[in-house]
Parts: sequence; structure tokens; C-alpha cells
Amino acid sequence: MRLINQFLNNVKTELVAADATRVGSWWNFKNLNSPFSRLYLVTGGQGYVTHHGKTHELSAGTLHLVPRFTFHSIECEDYMNHFFLHFFFEISSGIEIFKMNAYDYNIKLENYDMYLALFKRLIDLNPDRGIIDLNDMYANYYQRIYNSDYKIKDEECLANSIESDGIIKFLIAPILRTQKETDSHLEDFDKAFVEIFEYIDKNIERTIHIDELAEIIYLNPTYFSDRFQKVMGMRPTQYIMKRRVEMAQIMLMDSDKSLSEIAYATGFCDLPHFSKTFTKRLGVTPAKYRQYFYR
Repeated sequence: MRLINQFLNNVKTELVAADATRVGSWWNFKNLNSPFSRLYLVTGGQGYVTHHGKTHELSAGTLHLVPRFTFHSIECEDYMNHFFLHFFFEISSGIEIFKMNAYDYNIKLENYDMYLALFKRLIDLNPDRGIIDLNDMYANYYQRIYNSDYKIKDEECLANSIESDGIIKFLIAPILRTQKETDSHLEDFDKAFVEIFEYIDKNIERTIHIDELAEIIYLNPTYFSDRFQKVMGMRPTQYIMKRRVEMAQIMLMDSDKSLSEIAYATGFCDLPHFSKTFTKRLGVTPAKYRQYFYR
């Protein structure tokens, strides 16, 4: 837990949306991949969420988490009443808390009423972060939230912001409490290695060479690359490309930048290369992805 505790000192939460809603048989989407995490608290009916190779049943009293950048599918045969929370729970270095260990993403709450009250309080504190029109929830929903984001933060009092942050952390605590041991070697990292991830994120717009990454922590490039793969399960070049696409996902959702601007801002040589890489990884073009989440 040593390394994870170091990371937790830099954890930042950010509310994207929170609301209560009822979905029907139209709530049927395949291979979604959101740049934010999703948390559901089901109050009635039934639905299903599939990710990490497993289909999870959503029923009354269920708390369910879908980590950000995770392929998942959702389905409802009849109806499902639920509260939802869309949020960022991130480390500045770009490492995902929910990918550092394995968790039970679908749990039955014993103290359901307490979490219900917390969701209601979060919504009361953030009335402008809900759904506009349930019949058109994906059309202008995210654009409205993100366009008003900074205005809301400027106008809200510090107490509301602190309370919202605390509620989000409290709501996801039951999931974090189910942490399981994995074959991850993340604990092999010393604190200096975190600089690698921060460096990649800060320089994502340009070509990043393995030599310069290895130099940061005074390692031989070959040894550094091997060690990186042991810990992260991929080569540094693969991780860099993964981060380019993830950052593009966020920009497509929360900015007005053109596709070309996003391509260059995330280190792609041109728009065709960006579009081809993005589509290959997510199964949808950047334009379609933005249309779903933003336009």
C-alpha cells in the first residue's frame, strides 16, 4: 500500500454530473467508453452492465461502479430507477486508482438509506449538474454541464465544494473497500517513478523518446523499458499512445477545439493518423464520439 498511499495524497475529485432518473428499454448501448467514471445507485427495477468480462445485475440496493476508460455495455429490459454520478477520481500522474487493483464493482449495500440520502444531498448541492431532457439526454447534456463548469465553481461557496468532494469520496468508499490483491507490480515503483507519468502528460503534444524518460530516473533505456512493462503491462510507447487517446477523449467531451487542434494537442502528426488510431482503439471515429458525448 506504500505507493498507493503516496498517490492518494494527490487524488483529485471532480463532479461531472449527478441526478436521479428512470430508464427504459431504450437504455441499451454497446461498447461505451467514457472519459469519466460512472457510479449507479439503483432504487427500483432492473438493469445490466457488462465490463471486465462479467455481466453485473443492477437491482434495488445495488451500488455499481464503471471505471473511466473502460469498455462497457448497458441494458434494461423494462425499467430501472437509479441515481447516477459521473465523476473524475484521478491522480495527476495519469494512473487510474481503479486500475491499480481489482475491486468488486457491483455490491449490495447494507446501509442503503444512508447512501440514498448522500446522493440526494449531492444533487441538492449541485442543481445544475443534472439531466435536461430525458428524451434527449445525450444531445446537449454534457455540453451544458461543461460550458457552465467554471461559472458554477466561481459562484458556489467553498463549503458546498468541500462537501460535494467529501460526498463523492464517501460514495465510492464501499467499492474501494473491496480491494483485492492482484499480480500487479506497482509497489515496485519508488516515488521518483511517478515523475515519468507526470512528464508524459505534460509533454503529450510532442514526440517523447524512451531515452529522455529513462534519464529522468537515471536508468538505462533498455532496463527502464523492461521495468515499465513489468509494472504497467505494456511498453512505454504503448502507454504514451494510450494516454494520447485518453486525453483526446476528454478534449472531445469538454472543449470546443477542432479535431485537428485536438490531434496536434495530443501528439498526433496529423488528423488522419489521429482519426485512424482513435477509431481502431475505440471502435468509433472522433467525430462520432464527440457527437455522442458533447454535441
